[in-house]
Amino acid sequence: MYSVWYTFVFSGPRRGEMRALPWPEVSLDALWLHISAQMVEVAYRQYGEAPKAESVRTNWLSLDHGEVLSRWQDQETKELNEWAGVEARVESDRVWTHDNGEPLHPDWVSRRFKRLRELSGLPPVRLHDLWHISATPALLGKADIKVVQSVWVTPRGRSPRTPTPACCPK
Repeated sequence: MYSVWYTFVFSGPRRGEMRALPWPEVSLDALWLHISAQMVEVAYRQYGEAPKAESVRTNWLSLDHGEVLSRWQDQETKELNEWAGVEARVESDRVWTHDNGEPLHPDWVSRRFKRLRELSGLPPVRLHDLWHISATPALLGKADIKVVQSVWVTPRGRSPRTPTPACCPK
Protein backbone atom coordinates (compact mmCIF):
# COMPACT_ATOMS: atom_id res chain seq x y z
CA MET A 1 0.00 0.00 0.00
CA TYR A 2 3.03 2.29 0.18
CA SER A 3 2.62 3.37 -3.45
CA VAL A 4 -1.05 4.19 -2.84
CA TRP A 5 -0.32 6.43 0.15
CA TYR A 6 2.68 7.99 -1.61
CA THR A 7 0.52 8.90 -4.60
CA PHE A 8 -2.24 10.32 -2.39
CA VAL A 9 0.23 12.55 -0.56
CA PHE A 10 2.42 13.69 -3.44
CA SER A 11 0.10 13.69 -6.44
CA GLY A 12 -3.25 14.75 -5.04
CA PRO A 13 -5.82 12.48 -6.72
CA ARG A 14 -9.13 11.78 -5.05
CA ARG A 15 -9.94 8.29 -3.76
CA GLY A 16 -12.25 7.45 -6.67
CA GLU A 17 -9.71 8.76 -9.19
CA MET A 18 -7.00 6.56 -7.69
CA ARG A 19 -9.31 3.55 -7.80
CA ALA A 20 -10.06 4.09 -11.50
CA LEU A 21 -6.49 4.80 -12.66
CA PRO A 22 -5.40 2.26 -15.31
CA TRP A 23 -1.75 1.50 -16.15
CA PRO A 24 -2.14 2.83 -19.73
CA GLU A 25 -2.70 6.28 -18.21
CA VAL A 26 0.61 6.20 -16.31
CA SER A 27 3.97 6.85 -17.91
CA LEU A 28 6.91 5.78 -15.81
CA ASP A 29 9.28 7.00 -18.54
CA ALA A 30 7.83 10.50 -19.05
CA LEU A 31 6.75 10.67 -15.36
CA TRP A 32 3.06 11.53 -15.52
CA LEU A 33 -0.29 10.07 -14.64
CA HIS A 34 -3.48 11.10 -16.38
CA ILE A 35 -6.69 11.41 -14.38
CA SER A 36 -9.64 10.86 -16.71
CA ALA A 37 -12.10 8.73 -14.74
CA GLN A 38 -13.24 7.96 -11.24
CA MET A 39 -15.12 5.23 -9.44
CA VAL A 40 -18.01 6.24 -7.22
CA GLU A 41 -19.68 4.08 -4.64
CA VAL A 42 -23.39 3.92 -3.93
CA ALA A 43 -24.53 1.33 -1.38
CA TYR A 44 -21.16 -0.43 -1.78
CA ARG A 45 -21.73 -0.85 -5.56
CA GLN A 46 -19.21 0.85 -7.82
CA TYR A 47 -19.85 2.93 -10.91
CA GLY A 48 -17.40 4.55 -13.30
CA GLU A 49 -17.87 8.15 -14.39
CA ALA A 50 -16.01 11.31 -15.34
CA PRO A 51 -14.11 12.99 -12.49
CA LYS A 52 -15.62 15.78 -10.41
CA ALA A 53 -15.60 19.41 -11.50
CA GLU A 54 -14.18 18.74 -14.94
CA SER A 55 -10.96 17.69 -13.25
CA VAL A 56 -9.53 15.62 -16.08
CA ARG A 57 -5.84 16.42 -15.78
CA THR A 58 -2.28 15.23 -16.05
CA ASN A 59 -0.24 15.10 -12.86
CA TRP A 60 3.51 15.16 -13.28
CA LEU A 61 5.56 12.81 -11.13
CA SER A 62 8.94 13.26 -9.49
CA LEU A 63 11.78 10.82 -10.15
CA ASP A 64 11.19 9.36 -6.68
CA HIS A 65 7.49 8.93 -7.42
CA GLY A 66 8.32 7.19 -10.70
CA GLU A 67 10.60 4.82 -8.79
CA VAL A 68 7.89 4.07 -6.22
CA LEU A 69 5.37 3.26 -8.95
CA SER A 70 7.91 1.21 -10.90
CA ARG A 71 8.63 -0.94 -7.83
CA TRP A 72 4.87 -1.33 -7.30
CA GLN A 73 4.35 -2.38 -10.92
CA ASP A 74 7.08 -5.04 -10.54
CA GLN A 75 5.51 -6.29 -7.29
CA GLU A 76 2.02 -6.36 -8.81
CA THR A 77 3.28 -8.33 -11.83
CA LYS A 78 4.97 -10.82 -9.50
CA GLU A 79 1.79 -11.26 -7.46
CA LEU A 80 -0.36 -11.72 -10.56
CA ASN A 81 2.05 -14.33 -11.93
CA GLU A 82 1.62 -16.27 -8.68
CA TRP A 83 -2.13 -16.37 -9.41
CA ALA A 84 -1.66 -17.63 -12.98
CA GLY A 85 -4.13 -20.40 -13.75
CA VAL A 86 -6.10 -19.81 -10.56
CA GLU A 87 -9.81 -19.27 -11.08
CA ALA A 88 -9.91 -16.40 -8.55
CA ARG A 89 -7.48 -14.32 -10.63
CA VAL A 90 -9.07 -11.13 -11.97
CA GLU A 91 -7.83 -9.44 -15.14
CA SER A 92 -7.67 -5.70 -14.64
CA ASP A 93 -5.60 -2.85 -16.01
CA ARG A 94 -5.95 -0.87 -12.76
CA VAL A 95 -2.80 0.39 -11.07
CA TRP A 96 -3.81 -0.63 -7.55
CA THR A 97 -5.29 -4.06 -7.03
CA HIS A 98 -5.37 -6.88 -4.52
CA ASP A 99 -2.78 -9.60 -5.12
CA ASN A 100 -5.22 -11.58 -7.32
CA GLY A 101 -5.75 -8.56 -9.62
CA GLU A 102 -9.12 -7.53 -8.22
CA PRO A 103 -9.37 -3.71 -8.16
CA LEU A 104 -9.44 -2.09 -4.73
CA HIS A 105 -12.84 -0.97 -3.51
CA PRO A 106 -12.87 2.73 -2.48
CA ASP A 107 -14.32 1.91 0.94
CA TRP A 108 -11.64 -0.74 1.50
CA VAL A 109 -8.97 1.92 0.81
CA SER A 110 -10.58 4.31 3.32
CA ARG A 111 -10.88 1.64 6.01
CA ARG A 112 -7.27 0.58 5.45
CA PHE A 113 -6.08 4.18 5.81
CA LYS A 114 -8.09 4.65 9.01
CA ARG A 115 -6.62 1.45 10.47
CA LEU A 116 -3.07 2.48 9.50
CA ARG A 117 -3.60 5.92 11.04
CA GLU A 118 -4.90 4.41 14.29
CA LEU A 119 -2.07 1.85 14.55
CA SER A 120 0.68 4.35 13.74
CA GLY A 121 -0.48 7.11 16.07
CA LEU A 122 -0.76 9.63 13.22
CA PRO A 123 -2.91 12.70 13.82
CA PRO A 124 -6.64 12.29 13.14
CA VAL A 125 -6.39 12.98 9.41
CA ARG A 126 -9.02 11.50 7.13
CA LEU A 127 -8.07 10.03 3.77
CA HIS A 128 -10.07 12.82 2.12
CA ASP A 129 -7.92 15.38 3.97
CA LEU A 130 -4.81 14.08 2.19
CA TRP A 131 -6.20 15.53 -1.02
CA HIS A 132 -6.02 18.99 0.54
CA ILE A 133 -2.83 18.41 2.52
CA SER A 134 -0.95 17.15 -0.54
CA ALA A 135 -0.90 20.66 -2.07
CA THR A 136 0.97 22.05 0.95
CA PRO A 137 4.52 20.94 -0.05
CA ALA A 138 4.09 22.55 -3.47
CA LEU A 139 2.92 25.80 -1.91
CA LEU A 140 5.72 25.73 0.66
CA GLY A 141 8.16 25.19 -2.20
CA LYS A 142 6.96 28.48 -3.70
CA ALA A 143 5.08 26.88 -6.60
CA ASP A 144 2.80 29.26 -8.45
CA ILE A 145 -0.74 29.04 -7.07
CA LYS A 146 -2.18 28.52 -10.58
CA VAL A 147 0.10 25.51 -11.09
CA VAL A 148 -1.01 24.03 -7.77
CA GLN A 149 -4.66 24.64 -8.64
CA SER A 150 -4.24 22.91 -12.00
CA VAL A 151 -2.93 19.76 -10.32
CA TRP A 152 -5.14 19.83 -7.24
CA VAL A 153 -8.31 20.92 -8.99
CA THR A 154 -10.67 22.73 -6.66
CA PRO A 155 -14.38 21.87 -6.43
CA ARG A 156 -16.90 23.51 -8.74
CA GLY A 157 -14.32 24.01 -11.47
CA ARG A 158 -12.70 27.10 -9.96
CA SER A 159 -9.36 26.25 -11.55
CA PRO A 160 -8.55 25.58 -15.17
CA ARG A 161 -8.13 22.14 -16.65
CA THR A 162 -4.58 21.00 -17.05
CA PRO A 163 -3.97 20.73 -20.78
CA THR A 164 -3.27 17.22 -21.95
CA PRO A 165 0.24 17.15 -23.45
CA ALA A 166 0.71 15.51 -26.83
CA CYS A 167 2.60 12.68 -25.09
CA CYS A 168 -0.36 11.67 -22.95
CA PRO A 169 -3.45 9.59 -23.72
CA LYS A 170 -6.62 11.48 -24.51
